[in-house]
Amino acid sequence: MTSGVFSRRRASPTMLTIIVLVAVLSACGQRSGVGERSAPRSVDPTPTSTTPARSRPEPTASIATHPPTSPSARPADLGPLVVLPAELEGGFTAEVRGRLVFRGTCTYLDVPPSHGGPELRRIVWPTGTTWQEKRSRAVILPNGEVLRNGDLLSAAGGFVPDTELGLNIGEALAVQSLRCDQAVGTDLLNNDLTTWVN
Repeated sequence: MTSGVFSRRRASPTMLTIIVLVAVLSACGQRSGVGERSAPRSVDPTPTSTTPARSRPEPTASIATHPPTSPSARPADLGPLVVLPAELEGGFTAEVRGRLVFRGTCTYLDVPPSHGGPELRRIVWPTGTTWQEKRSRAVILPNGEVLRNGDLLSAAGGFVPDTELGLNIGEALAVQSLRCDQAVGTDLLNNDLTTWVN
């Protein structure tokens, strides 16, 4: 029979050290970090300082930039087209008329005979013109009009000889256009479709 009195064992010195250490850490309000994953925090060594703490800049979305494209690496929606940049007006207003010819990677305008036979000319299209490759190949003008191989084109523009093409549209576009070597000159179409012949 027991006397109802609990016997007390003396704590070992190691156990006392652990208890004291836990109590000190608790009193300081620090975490041990066991079992937790937290981002490291910066501690202001002078919390009573009146100078405002520097805030970290918020992350911003970065915009991917691409190097200027060479004529051989152009956007797919232009296909074989040479398109006038927006900064160039293409202010010719003469009548340009002929039938479209899609040949290889070039678009030509087959104009009425001028010197005893048909004449193919390159075309520099107005800003916003795109190329459709799927279904049937077609040129889509900025106003949504669709032109296919063999269609009649009536537009405002002007004829530019090969020697003057670079002066009118810039050297890079001229080189791109001149690769279509089955033509005699280039018809530069006006960017303003309201000037086009109906």
